[in-house]
Amino acid sequence: MMSHATKIKAACAALLCVLLVLAGLFWYFRVYTKTPEYALRAIERAFETHDETLFLRYVRLDDVPDTGYDDFYGRDDGYGVRRSA
Repeated sequence: MMSHATKIKAACAALLCVLLVLAGLFWYFRVYTKTPEYALRAIERAFETHDETLFLRYVRLDDVPDTGYDDFYGRDDGYGVRRSA
């Protein structure tokens, strides 16, 4: 039979494990999945699997020609700053 102190230690260890798992899940879903690295990996995976839906989730095709034109001709960058050509 376990002593009272051993039961408390086991409960604290189990609680700590649960908190670590929850912290890891929070970090993954609320922090890591919002990083550019994650988006680039998702785009790469979409290319490899020919998944158009996944690709369009991370790439706004309508903005690509517009920003390319603006970059080429030194137009406004969207923040009110004009870039020189």
